[in-house]
Amino acid sequence: MTRVVVVVVILCAVGGWLYWLGGQGSRIERKLEQSETRGRVNDALSEHIDPADIDQRLRDLSQ
Repeated sequence: MTRVVVVVVILCAVGGWLYWLGGQGSRIERKLEQSETRGRVNDALSEHIDPADIDQRLRDLSQ
């Protein structure tokens, strides 16, 4: 009985480890996307925009 429990625990641990490794690539990609998004947001927030720029952008979008 003890051997069965040990084998089941080992199989669960290996399964969990493989599941974690399988999702690691997507977690890394998601972190990269988030950092790129943060960079774009920071750039947009630090950019100085005056009313003339806003008017010009709206004109460009309307065409």
